[in-house]
Parts: sequence; C-alpha cells; structure tokens
Amino acid sequence: MARRFRFSLQKVLDLRTWEEKQAETVLAAKTGQCTACQLAIEALLVRRREVFLHRGAGGLDLAAMAAGEAFGHRLSPYIRKMRPVEEQSG
Repeated sequence: MARRFRFSLQKVLDLRTWEEKQAETVLAAKTGQCTACQLAIEALLVRRREVFLHRGAGGLDLAAMAAGEAFGHRLSPYIRKMRPVEEQSG
C-alpha cells in the first residue's frame, strides 16, 4: 500500500501572517518618524518666518538684520535635507 501524501498550508499561512504583522510594525515606526520629521520641518519654517517678520520691528538694526539673514540661510539647507524627495522636486 502506498502512503498518501498530505500537506498542510497552515504553517505557510501562519508564517505569512507573522511576516505581514512584522512589516506593519516597521511601517508604523517609519510613519511615526516621518510625522516627527514633518513637524520639525514645520517648526523650522515657522521659526524662520518669525525671524523674517520681526527683523525690522525694533527699528533699523543692521546687525540684527544680518543675524536674521544668516539664520535663514543656515536653516534653508537643513530644511531641504529633511524634506522628502517628492516635495523637493515639486
């Protein structure tokens, strides 16, 4: 008598389910990092805008204006580096 071959796909299904949950966990972590990065970019943009708007509030102070300009120039590359590639091209 020949033995009948029996194969269960349940172990394969369990492995795929586990791998899917692991991928979802990694995706959630990366999404959290992206959200934190986006909030940091927005905070830097607000800060740069505030410096720009308040640079002439106290009268004409060339040193303060130069410091504000330097601050804006220092932030620009940092913000560009933090932004996702899709936003930079658009």
